[in-house]
Amino acid sequence: MTKIDKMNVADEMLDAAICEFLDAKRFAAALNLAGVAEELYRELAKMLGKPHSLGEIAEAASQIAVALDSTSKPDDKVWYSMSVKAKNEIKHIEKDGSNRVIEMDAEDEARAKIGEALTTHDYLDRPGTEPIARFWEFAREWSQRHVAE
Repeated sequence: MTKIDKMNVADEMLDAAICEFLDAKRFAAALNLAGVAEELYRELAKMLGKPHSLGEIAEAASQIAVALDSTSKPDDKVWYSMSVKAKNEIKHIEKDGSNRVIEMDAEDEARAKIGEALTTHDYLDRPGTEPIARFWEFAREWSQRHVAE
């Protein structure tokens, strides 16, 4: 048996997610792989006392919610549930098959989840890879196209 560092597993999952997204255009696979990477990175960041993307998203959303309605601050569990919703819709099915067919923009969800994983990857000072460099280039070009719209 070999010992496997889950930080390295997260790195591998992130690279695989990016390749599925950019090369194979298999967005459901990319979403699930990126979701695994993001979850591992997030838990490792918490263990190491480092920030993580979901924490930042939850904090920003809470600040906006409080600014709009100063009487309440949403529970962080709400933001977590929203963050994993698309990934869970892809990977779980009800016994009665009621959710066999789902509706989502899998490409958009995968792109966002890869971005979340990359943010925490950077907070953890993980090394860059060729797939990560290609995704950053894709994201830069994608952002420029969508800002113009």
